[in-house]
Amino acid sequence: MQGMIKLSHHASRDRVERLSRIVMEVGLGKSLLEFKSEGRPCTITSTGVLMIWEAEGTERVLLTAYLLNVNKAMAIYKKNRQRDIPRGLYNTILRNLRVHEEIYHIYERD
Repeated sequence: MQGMIKLSHHASRDRVERLSRIVMEVGLGKSLLEFKSEGRPCTITSTGVLMIWEAEGTERVLLTAYLLNVNKAMAIYKKNRQRDIPRGLYNTILRNLRVHEEIYHIYERD
């Protein structure tokens, strides 16, 4: 993901530690899947990050982001009529679980 990302109050205040560590240690990567969940735009990236957006006019505002686990990624891909998660994403998620385990435990889930 390139360019500036506008952060919501929640992202910039309540989730700043997790977001900072994701950006600095894992990276945001490239968009692999765009979908809606509960009416909100979401993005899964090549680095195994799930980004949840608030659509604000034509501008997107990041509400939160977290590292996916394999079960969540598979459920999202299945729900969005994709056969399987890409092998590269699967391997990246496994690596994140091994190398960045502590990030998964920061605030657990919003």
